[in-house]
Amino acid sequence: MHGNWRACVYSGSLAADGVVERFLRFARPFCVPFTQDEPAAHVAVFSAPLADEPLRPGFVSDIEYPAWRSFYDRCSLAYRRFNQRYEWEDEGQPSRPLFIYSWPGDFARDGGGGCYHGTVLQNPGQYGHLVPFLLVSRLANEWHLERGGCCLHSSAVARGEDGFLFLGDSGAGKSTVSCMSASIGRPALGDDLNFVLQDPGGYRLAASISAKRSPAGYSMARPRLRGILRLVQDTRDELVPLSPRDAARALVCALRETPSTKQLANVQIERAFRTLSEVARQVPAYDLHFRKHPDFWDLIDAQLPG
Repeated sequence: MHGNWRACVYSGSLAADGVVERFLRFARPFCVPFTQDEPAAHVAVFSAPLADEPLRPGFVSDIEYPAWRSFYDRCSLAYRRFNQRYEWEDEGQPSRPLFIYSWPGDFARDGGGGCYHGTVLQNPGQYGHLVPFLLVSRLANEWHLERGGCCLHSSAVARGEDGFLFLGDSGAGKSTVSCMSASIGRPALGDDLNFVLQDPGGYRLAASISAKRSPAGYSMARPRLRGILRLVQDTRDELVPLSPRDAARALVCALRETPSTKQLANVQIERAFRTLSEVARQVPAYDLHFRKHPDFWDLIDAQLPG
């Protein structure tokens, strides 16, 4: 999921199965098989009572098992302490909390034992799957930031090998542009969140899962970033060039509207600003004035041919 980053989300107890199943259904368009040699972060959802001897997940190899066991033991201990603190050990309690932990493995290290993130989710109900989504999004954003990438509130569309990033506030027309583009055979990557990924000689785009379904669908293509377009709804179609400074401002606004940005450390925010400033210097950007008709692509094709 999330561009070229991988995550494995699974249930560590029967009571957590529903949360994980809903998350996987929610993220199905982004779920692809992966092998042990690819980067991965493992997100585990637990609920009481935890088994004394956990079932060994199928993705954990012999070499990884000691690290997995250490993770599980620490998670189990933290969970039991939490229950004792809030006196929730009684089986008769109508509401049982759920813990959601990430086990990043090689993604991050803390004294050689891994970097652990924990979230308590009570009464998960219908929207419990959004908690692992937010955790996965945050880990993915951090992973890409370390590699010169960034997640942005945006829509993105592929035109063959080229990709175009559309920016704008909620209601600016990002979903509309994605749907109109898909109607003429130009697939949408995502219409809410997308990654800009560093690539030799430039940047590429990749879709990210979002808290909302895309009416235009998704594409797992990773086209090169050919142009940045800030949306302006109008009665005519027109492209107005943006300076690198204005393009950078638009990209930073898109960064601020990304849910996982609020959890980033200051040093990560600074890294994201540097990345976006470099993107603005390298990639041509425009204000796209558009009507609700896909004819605006004629302007883009003429100004930014493949």
